[in-house]
Amino acid sequence: MKTKFVKRAVAIVMVLVMLSASANFSASAAQPEFPPEVQSILDIFDAAFGSFRQIEITPEAQALVLEDFDYLVYKILATIPTIGVAERLFEISLEEYFAMWRQVVVNNVPLPALGGELELLDSRWVDTPNDPRYIAADYTFSLMLGMLDLGLGSFAHLGVQPLMMYEILIMIAAWFMDEDNIAMLEELYGPDYRQSADHNINAALYEIITRPATAWLYGVRPEDLDLDMTFDELFFEIGDTAPDNITTKIIEEGRIAYFQIDSFMNSPEYDFETLLPFFEEIQYYEHLIIDLRGNLGGLAIYFPILASILANETLSFRHYEFFRAHPSTAVWFDNPNPIINSLGSTLYDVVPAAQLVQSHNFTHFARGDLAYLDYVLIWDVVIEPFEYEDYNLAFGGEIWMLVDEMSMSASQQAALTAVATGFATVVGEPTSQISAVTYTFLSLPNSGVLIRTDLGLTIDPQGRALEETGVIPDIANLPGMDALETLLYLLATDADIATIIAETTAVAPPITPVPEPVFAFDPFALVRRVYHNGSWEYVHLRIAAYAHDATVEWDGENNAVILTLADGTVRSLPMDDYLINLDGTIILALEEARRVFA
Repeated sequence: MKTKFVKRAVAIVMVLVMLSASANFSASAAQPEFPPEVQSILDIFDAAFGSFRQIEITPEAQALVLEDFDYLVYKILATIPTIGVAERLFEISLEEYFAMWRQVVVNNVPLPALGGELELLDSRWVDTPNDPRYIAADYTFSLMLGMLDLGLGSFAHLGVQPLMMYEILIMIAAWFMDEDNIAMLEELYGPDYRQSADHNINAALYEIITRPATAWLYGVRPEDLDLDMTFDELFFEIGDTAPDNITTKIIEEGRIAYFQIDSFMNSPEYDFETLLPFFEEIQYYEHLIIDLRGNLGGLAIYFPILASILANETLSFRHYEFFRAHPSTAVWFDNPNPIINSLGSTLYDVVPAAQLVQSHNFTHFARGDLAYLDYVLIWDVVIEPFEYEDYNLAFGGEIWMLVDEMSMSASQQAALTAVATGFATVVGEPTSQISAVTYTFLSLPNSGVLIRTDLGLTIDPQGRALEETGVIPDIANLPGMDALETLLYLLATDADIATIIAETTAVAPPITPVPEPVFAFDPFALVRRVYHNGSWEYVHLRIAAYAHDATVEWDGENNAVILTLADGTVRSLPMDDYLINLDGTIILALEEARRVFA
């Protein structure tokens, strides 16, 4: 299970470790053994944060933690539409996974006090009082960080909201609920604004975020906020202003320009102070490369604004967002608002999920997911070119976008927009599997810990759930090359890009690499590597099968895998040969996989 998200979990741990330079990484007391899905995270906690104060919950606090835990699990299992996706990714049901973590609480396993020591909560949490509520909140915060952010790799954005994010959320929610700002919005949108979908959704978010337990936990009160600002000022306020967020470069004078955006969390207005003069300088170049590798997402509006500045024609596509009908989330779908590509998105229709799948030729849609899907929002996304602050910077050459497995959320949505509209040719690795969709928050009733949860399942034009596959690039990395090296090699050789994309789509058979790289599509370039026995040269059998339009079944009687290839060939692969069962995930060496699928 861990293999699917090991790199993302490691990245999260690295961030946490950097926040705690004082940690000595000493081991904590021995703990009872749990299944590997849980034990691996407990081991990470022990190795990285063993020197931290360990939280031991009292019986009174334990009862509060279990109440919060059961509330969270019920809400997740009742509302998220990606249950089937999760089971395929992790090869374990979410019910089983959560049951394992519940035993951590039942067994009173000590956890490191991360909320205060890493400054993810305010300073009250450095020394926990003896009050059961404080103990329960301190413990629950670390528990959720381990179970969701690390254990599930923030799958479907499931994750704890730290203090920094809470401050952004409460600022936005409080601004929209401030009476003076409501009056201003009524002047803009008419007297019916209070009955609008915008207002209803903002009111629902405000009610969740400002519940007494949550305001108590994070130590931020809405009445203490300065809400006297315009909407533009608010938009600038909530974005970061990291000076090194943008990197620009001229790779070949007059021909190839390049810029990288580290994060969409920065304020676009701030970043455009760097980007607009650069766009003016390279407007007539032949090629422009947008590098979104490692971009973890951020503001949903960032990329649509960027695309509207660079586009020389209208960009449009139809976007599908599946959801489950549940009373607690009805406000988000009764009068839905466009979360995705919010610049120019309009709702085309809302139809039953099964009806849409039946009427469309989604060749890669997992029909078993319909058990968890009730309806689908059909969005018409339209991004019109426009002049930004008197700049006319539409780019007339070819635009390229570089992505990798850490391009997630809003940057994954940027890749989908590029693939669906032709705005840019996408090069690299499949994106992160964390998509930008309608979302909400869960405020745990006792501890107040705030959890984000996505309410949508999105698909690419072929019907693949982006939460399962990510966005598949138009051009995969060439052997031994990263995305930028691949693109520059193709541009230097004047390769026929249209032919390359066609061959990629057709999944041409792999060829033996030669010293001087030539293009040949390798379907394994789109299959994530698995780390095992000191090497990344392993692949997940089931995902490798998906890439080759093959199917996998388990033969329990013979302890073997039955593989049916696209041409109908059936092979029995015994587990005692070259297949490896890694914590419930069947993997095999890449060289063996090439032979199996040849």
